[in-house]
Amino acid sequence: MRAQLVATLPGAAEGAGDPTILILATDGGPDTCEDGDDTAGGRLESIAAVETAFSRGIETSLEDKERWRVYLFFYAAALLIGVGYLASRVVAAQAALQAANESLEKRVKERTRELSETLVRLKESESQLVQSEKMAALGELVATASFSRPWNA
Repeated sequence: MRAQLVATLPGAAEGAGDPTILILATDGGPDTCEDGDDTAGGRLESIAAVETAFSRGIETSLEDKERWRVYLFFYAAALLIGVGYLASRVVAAQAALQAANESLEKRVKERTRELSETLVRLKESESQLVQSEKMAALGELVATASFSRPWNA
């Protein structure tokens, strides 16, 4: 009778290490083992070896998964720190933009006030100039009229 037990350790299919394949084979009767031991204890030792190998494989697989969880946790933490830093930079930029906008608004209002005052002075000057020209024209008209007709004549 020939019996085989083939076992692949967990994680071998995931590429997480060297796959270990264990083969137990018996040739002969039901009470013989591959190493020639004719007792059932030899088979039990072989089964215990397979169980130990599986246990080690499962532990290795779980350790690998835990290590990847830790890597993922720290990667996510680094990403959150990066996003937080970028968010703080955006908030600071918005605050600077708001301050610049308020400063510009203040400068526009001040300049508009200055231009309004200048326009008022210009209109007053224009009004005074028109009044002076009127007075000059009137004075010229009076002077011309007095030379053409003497008052005592």
